[in-house]
Amino acid sequence: MDILRIIELGIPLVGGGGLVTVLWSFQASRRDTYRELDLSYRQLLNLYLENPEFSDEKAISRLSDNAKYHCFAMTVHSFTETLFDLYRKKIANHRVWGKIFCHHVKLHGRWLLRNASLQEDEYLQYILDSKLLSGEALREGRESAA
Repeated sequence: MDILRIIELGIPLVGGGGLVTVLWSFQASRRDTYRELDLSYRQLLNLYLENPEFSDEKAISRLSDNAKYHCFAMTVHSFTETLFDLYRKKIANHRVWGKIFCHHVKLHGRWLLRNASLQEDEYLQYILDSKLLSGEALREGRESAA
C-alpha cells in the first residue's frame, strides 16, 4: 500500500497530530523491516564467503546431494520466500530487492524444483509463472524430483 493511500484512509480516522503519528509509525515499521532484511542478507553473503562453491553454477550441479549445500540452498530460499511474502508479485521489479531475489532464485533454482515440497505453494508457483528458471533448470529439477 503506498503512502498516499494510507494518508487517504487515515485522514478520516485521525485528527491533526494523529496523522503525523500514523506516518511516523509507518516509516519506522518500514525502516525496521529493511534493517532486518539487510541483516539477513548480510548473513547470507557471509555464508557465500565461507562456501564460494555455492555461488558457482557448475559447482552447484555437482553438489546436489551434498547436505551442506542442501542447508545452504534452503537458507537462500527461506530468504527469497520472505522477500516474496513481503512484496508479493512486485518482488522481481522491486528497486532494492528485485535483482537480488532474481539472482538467487536463478542460481539455486534446480534445488528449489527438486525440493518443491519444502516451499510455500504460492512462492513456488510465482517462480514458475515468472519464468525466472531456464528450461534446462526446469527439466533437470523435475527429472531429479521424480
